[in-house]
Amino acid sequence: MFNRTLSMFSILTFNKRDYISLIDNIEKSKGYLSYIDSKKNQGHHNKRYNRYLELKTALYNFYPNHDYAKNNSIIFPVIEDKSISKDSINEYYKLYGVQDDYFVEYETIDGPGARVTKYTSIPNECKIYDTSLELDEHFERINRQCLSDEFVMRGHRRFTLLPFQPNLEGKNMESYVVANIYEVGIITLQLIIIFEHDKIPEVMDSPPREIKLKSVSFYKKLKEYKINDFWEKEVQKNISPDDILSYYENQLHELSKIPLKSNSKNRQLSWCFGDYELNKRIDHKDFVAQNKKLIACYLNNSVKEIMERHTESHIDSLLKEAEITRNRDFSYYVTPISSVMIFESSAFLEIAKDSLKESESLLKQEEVYEQELISVFNIQGLIAMLEYLRFYELSLIKKFFLTQILDDISQYSYKSLKEFNNLKEDLNFLKLKYDEDVLFYTEGSQKILYEKIIEKTNVENLLFKVESMIGSIRDDISNSREIEIRNNEVWILIISSILTITLGYTGLKAIVYDIFVNLPFIGQFIDQHPLRYTLVIWGLLVILMVWLNIKRLFVNKA
Repeated sequence: MFNRTLSMFSILTFNKRDYISLIDNIEKSKGYLSYIDSKKNQGHHNKRYNRYLELKTALYNFYPNHDYAKNNSIIFPVIEDKSISKDSINEYYKLYGVQDDYFVEYETIDGPGARVTKYTSIPNECKIYDTSLELDEHFERINRQCLSDEFVMRGHRRFTLLPFQPNLEGKNMESYVVANIYEVGIITLQLIIIFEHDKIPEVMDSPPREIKLKSVSFYKKLKEYKINDFWEKEVQKNISPDDILSYYENQLHELSKIPLKSNSKNRQLSWCFGDYELNKRIDHKDFVAQNKKLIACYLNNSVKEIMERHTESHIDSLLKEAEITRNRDFSYYVTPISSVMIFESSAFLEIAKDSLKESESLLKQEEVYEQELISVFNIQGLIAMLEYLRFYELSLIKKFFLTQILDDISQYSYKSLKEFNNLKEDLNFLKLKYDEDVLFYTEGSQKILYEKIIEKTNVENLLFKVESMIGSIRDDISNSREIEIRNNEVWILIISSILTITLGYTGLKAIVYDIFVNLPFIGQFIDQHPLRYTLVIWGLLVILMVWLNIKRLFVNKA
């Protein structure tokens, strides 16, 4: 068994003033599986959804549809939950029937003179629900182990949203959707899909991101959910993980009743390979060596044609450059495009065996021990994956902020001093809030991991580029302000000159009539034509003022 877990992140934004309203509206909507209030250290699960699962489980066991039940000579329809009536089960059966979306668990009971095997049909949603609650606890544990109280306890709420049920090649798959909502106006939407394979996938002609799922079942988009609403599904055919993320972005908009902004270019991929059966006898180092092209392909979202062109030394160099950590049963690689982690069966083998110790003999007798072992591997792989993806997600937030600033700069969004000061404030907030010394309350491996991811995802280069661009913006704004000030001075001088000349004519006239006409020798000539001399002197002053203003205008433009 080889499984491939896709984690795709989408980043949305909202007005940070709407943070409280947003999380309150989602809580009231009941459009989630669970959430943990970190501030109160209290977990919450959706009681309406839990009741829906109880009803569906009762229905599937009252009307068994699996081969085990059909082969039994006697079938006893029993409703174990006394709060559920037979009439309601019959009504649900008429409306919805029993679909092929369940798995079977069994228990063998030794009775007097007979051995009875009890088979229980369990809807797939029950497993997803239980695993979601377990993952929620591990999310919280990761946060509390290393992140600062200021970051965890305030301004952050994580919701595990209603799941979707994908189908590929006729097989139902596990899926999870997690929304991390931050009071700074950011939502990270994480989509998780587990693909199971009988063999290690080959490098394909299409990029790893180009996945088409045969059909995906969604709960209908509503603003609020009652118990019976969860029975209603809508199925979409041949859709991609990007389409699923778009669906949940719209779903969040419905639940939160708040305007949200998203951009598909802000979506980032991460992959987790679980090699749980095929290579138990080879060393992890050998597995990596044998599958270098596959790993490099997923790191760069590349295709077979391009990978075939790369030399072995080039691929070795790429993996070495992307490597975060590698030990005897685990590797983690990060590039600006994607990240890939790989687990060997040895990473969780002892944990899995211990968890199945009590039922080991029965499981082996029924020939499903390996299947149950792989199920434990899958859950442990998800938990271990979160240990790394939590910090990968935080690096994506920092990267998003910086990319957003660069986009705004390219659109000439910062033109005034006020806008520039807001930009500086945003950048300083980002550098402080997501700085490793502020984000982590203690030194340790998680902090080192975050620092390495920041380096590999090219965030530091983006920060350097943004700071360089900000320097250029500051110079541009200063130059623009100086030009604007000088232009204002020119217009002030022109207007004041015109006013001076216009109003000054009266003063010139008084000087000519009262002083110049009384001067010795020339006064008698001026007295003969006082108006003419007044106009000549006034005209000379006008010409002088116009010439000085034109000269100043050209000097300022130079």
